[in-house]
Amino acid sequence: MIAEPKGPEPYLSMTAIGRDSVPDGSPIRTLDRWWRQKRLSTGLYPKRTDVDPIELGATLIPWLFIASVIRGETDMDYRFRLIGTANARLVGHDATGVLASELFGSSDRTMIKTSFDETVKKGEPTFWRAAIPHKHHFPVPVFRALYPLADDGKTVDHIVGTAIPENVVV
Repeated sequence: MIAEPKGPEPYLSMTAIGRDSVPDGSPIRTLDRWWRQKRLSTGLYPKRTDVDPIELGATLIPWLFIASVIRGETDMDYRFRLIGTANARLVGHDATGVLASELFGSSDRTMIKTSFDETVKKGEPTFWRAAIPHKHHFPVPVFRALYPLADDGKTVDHIVGTAIPENVVV
């Protein structure tokens, strides 16, 4: 009998990449066009309520997640508010309502926090290539993208993001 590992499996790798490194057929391109159009049309960040499943389309919505930014005196944490069904299947569980600091092991927490913090502090989308563990204990290569949202249009208070396997194209 093989014993199940205890605790979350670690991310195997995560590297910052440029937007142009995301393939043209990736659903991330749909999210990117949506975010940039919203940003350019108003000069402000899109709001969390702007995330419209009909506008974004059925191909992208299952891969999305939204996390709220929780600012502490010296640090930030993130609470997952929405996890798309495909994203939940990819990682093996639905983390809706859970804090990032509670969800991930220490090495994962550092990588996730770094990517989320960078998106919030820069106020710009960030793009990543990662290999994340699958519940069957093999890495799945993905592209990740994180986009800032702000209910007041100026102060980033949410992140909309996605992690999509490299082989998923539209």
